[in-house]
Amino acid sequence: MLRIEHLGKVEMTTPSELIQQSHWLNQLVVDRQTLEERGRVERLWMYPQAHRVLGIVCKQSWLGMERTVFQLHQIHAWGASGILVQGPPEKTTVEKVRQLESLLQHEVWSDEGNQVGKITDCLFHPKTGDITDYLFVSEGWASLMGEVYRLPPSAILSFGKKRVLIAEAGIAHLALYREGLPQKLDRAKEYLRDEATQEWRILTQQAEAKTEQAKERWRILAERAKEQAQRLTHQVRETAQSVNEQLKDNTRFWLEQARETSQTLADQVKDGTQTLGKQVEEGIQTLTVHAEEIFDSITEDEPSPSQSQPVDPDLVDPGNAGNTHHARDTNPTDANPTNADDIWDAWDLWDELDEENTPPVAVPTPADDDEDEPWI
Repeated sequence: MLRIEHLGKVEMTTPSELIQQSHWLNQLVVDRQTLEERGRVERLWMYPQAHRVLGIVCKQSWLGMERTVFQLHQIHAWGASGILVQGPPEKTTVEKVRQLESLLQHEVWSDEGNQVGKITDCLFHPKTGDITDYLFVSEGWASLMGEVYRLPPSAILSFGKKRVLIAEAGIAHLALYREGLPQKLDRAKEYLRDEATQEWRILTQQAEAKTEQAKERWRILAERAKEQAQRLTHQVRETAQSVNEQLKDNTRFWLEQARETSQTLADQVKDGTQTLGKQVEEGIQTLTVHAEEIFDSITEDEPSPSQSQPVDPDLVDPGNAGNTHHARDTNPTDANPTNADDIWDAWDLWDELDEENTPPVAVPTPADDDEDEPWI
């Protein structure tokens, strides 16, 4: 079945819901058994005295004069695409259809003589056909605004062929069936207000949620930064401690190395000094012994006074005629050349030795009373 909403939308409904008359005009009528077309709905067959719908009137074509009528109990379903009927219809004519009574298009007047509006439609039950409400529009600007009101049959005091009469006092209590432009604007304002309020509420909630998320994010970042700072501080401390320990170990190692090196050097210097001292002492002793041997050999080779030969006048220094000493190289046979050279080499080596570690060696000198002994 169909449900007629106040905004004009037609939907499938159950048979207990109301049907709006204008939505079924010109709808296709199909036989349920043969599925043959029975025409289209021209109007509803109504009985105004009882405010009831008795059936539908169908026409076969636009130009045809024949009409068929299906009573309400013959209607099987009010579908979205048409009406399913069953059983044979009753035939009638256009003249008889025009004589059918209906309150549609009747003017609505108040009992105080004011024209309120005009009936344009009605609502009825699809099974019983009872009309629950007539729909009328107001006169003047209200009709242009599209406002539609409900007029229950109980509010109708009387009716004629063109007009119905209602109480003036009951007009203010008539329910609005379809909103007009003012109501739509009011509803739009209210809707926009509600929508704005809802949107504002949603935005506020989103902002609060974002704020909470930002706070939570900030807290997490702060905790991570704090943990990272603590970790870095701990790492820096461990690194500094490790570096200090390494420096201490390196310093201790180098100090030990320096001590060992200095001790080794001191030992080497001490050993070298002792060795050098021993070598110097041995060299001095050797030189002393050698010198004594040389002097002994020289003493043994000197001629005695009785064996001395007469002095050659030619070999005496004219400037020192009274000096009876001879040059050491004037008589090669009187001295040992090899021993003399060794003595001079010994004296050169003696001068190179340390004066503190080398004891002086006494050089024999000729006796003052023996002027005839040659100087070596």
